[in-house]
Amino acid sequence: MIDRKRLTEEFITLASMDAPTGFERPVADYCAQVLRNLGFSVEEDHAGRALGGNCGNLYAKLSGVGTPVLFSAHTDTVIPCLGKRISVDPDGTIHAAGDTVLGADDVAGIVEIFEGIRSVLKNGKPHRPIEIILSVSEEKKLRGAKEFDFSRVEAKEGYILDVDGPLGTAVIAAPRSYRFIATVHGRAAHAALSPELGINAAVIASTAISRLAWGRLDADTTSNLGIMHVDGATNIVPAKCYLECEVRSLAPEKADARIEEMKTVFEKTAAEFGGSVDLEVIFSYEAYQIDPAHPVVKRFEAACEALGLQPVLTRSCGGSDNNIYCRQGFNGIVIAPGMHEIHGINEHTSVDELATMAQLVALLITAS
Repeated sequence: MIDRKRLTEEFITLASMDAPTGFERPVADYCAQVLRNLGFSVEEDHAGRALGGNCGNLYAKLSGVGTPVLFSAHTDTVIPCLGKRISVDPDGTIHAAGDTVLGADDVAGIVEIFEGIRSVLKNGKPHRPIEIILSVSEEKKLRGAKEFDFSRVEAKEGYILDVDGPLGTAVIAAPRSYRFIATVHGRAAHAALSPELGINAAVIASTAISRLAWGRLDADTTSNLGIMHVDGATNIVPAKCYLECEVRSLAPEKADARIEEMKTVFEKTAAEFGGSVDLEVIFSYEAYQIDPAHPVVKRFEAACEALGLQPVLTRSCGGSDNNIYCRQGFNGIVIAPGMHEIHGINEHTSVDELATMAQLVALLITAS
């Protein structure tokens, strides 16, 4: 039996904590104590030190019978997230006051895991061996998961509760991702007295940008220019322009091809203007794809159907910790915990969704 009151109160308690990336300590300490109270062994790794944060990833384990199962969520929250004021409407909708995010991403996943486990333990039902990873710095290119030592994990399948969308949504494929950084160099000159002596780095960058397509390039691939800044003043021809972009594709070869195209365009454009460009390509994470016939998917579909949910298997150009886990021989899917309009001040969830997903967690723990 799911305790809706406890579930709601725990959500509000955790979501009200300030936990921007790198400062997850209050959430992690709370979660560690909950897990110990439930009988789990709990360890915290070195990720906080490695990343310059105040907290590491949590790994928890509880013995059981049958095939081990892993659940995962993350403890950090995007900004603006400080001083959240959370309300529950009469219809059960949970939201913040309108000047911060709610933090359902990913507190919803955390509390659903906890309440699902509580309900199973209270009923005394036999359950699978349970492992839990609560990662830090997920919102910053999955940096916490990259520090995690996956060799200690016994489970070969599991569920990451961390995607926007209706209940029943499961992501079974996600992209390869790169960061593309370009520093364009021109030549400074006085913009009024001798502009012909200058080489405008911002114009070089803008021209290169105009020669490339952006946004959704095809069904598999996206490309975005997220950061661009110029050092200087309006009376100086700028000598340097800095850009950061990202490329993601469900087809890894398309991501690679797009990166090569961007390199070529920026280098040729800089040469045309008499400037130069320094390029850096940073691999962010690898793509994965889970067979829809895999038991991890079939167990999820059966649990959804038992709760009257329509399972929807989808591909997503969004990344998650599962991109890191799946490179370790793990078969995981990312399931929607009932969070909506994430990464914005209109983010919301509901008591009904939290309770339903806690039930789903309980079913997955007891599935044979």
